[in-house]
Amino acid sequence: MIVKIITLGSFLFVGLKLFNLFIKRTSFPNRIKRHLDYSLAFAELVIGLAFISWVVMLVYNARNYFMLIFLGISFILFIVPGFILIRDLLFGIFLKAQNKIPLGAVIEIDDNKGKITKTGNFSLNLQDAHGSIKTYSYYKLNSKVISSLGDHRELEKLELVFSLGHTSNINELISKLEKQLLNTPWVAVSQPIIIEQLKRKDDLLSLKVGLFALSKKYEENIKAMVEKNF
Repeated sequence: MIVKIITLGSFLFVGLKLFNLFIKRTSFPNRIKRHLDYSLAFAELVIGLAFISWVVMLVYNARNYFMLIFLGISFILFIVPGFILIRDLLFGIFLKAQNKIPLGAVIEIDDNKGKITKTGNFSLNLQDAHGSIKTYSYYKLNSKVISSLGDHRELEKLELVFSLGHTSNINELISKLEKQLLNTPWVAVSQPIIIEQLKRKDDLLSLKVGLFALSKKYEENIKAMVEKNF
């Protein structure tokens, strides 16, 4: 019986992970991928609950009282964390179905503005302009006001790399760079500047910056103007 439970559990776990991986690597339109994302999360929840119910019925019918006691103790120990995980999963499905938290969108939560870099089953990651990442559980997120800064379809995303002299106050250096970028006539001030990568090498600080402009042809103009005035 234990072998049967472990075999079926392993098969379901590996099968769902492989199917998720297959979906992520396919070239479906973003709209279809978004629907598949929350649909698969809901399907995983239903399959998981069905598997647990099947295990309980199997043990009960076998009159294996030791296993029943073990399952009862496990249920008591995991009822609170299990409830929290299921709660976050359901609220995540609800938010994804409403398209409130699309991957890559720039949103604002409690005065924290940033880009959504990851939407998991239970939480999302929000990266601010300084490159710091904050994690929000979907349940807590559902009670907060989410301000979307819009798609800005007319804007194009640019990624520029700057090599600057290393200083002890990195935050001050990043703030100065952001101001210089926003002072150029080509960078859209409606979208935040995102520090996507930060590397230190010798006396130089390499910054990969994400920003938005009307066209990618302004890349050289922006970089030249910032480096001249920095």
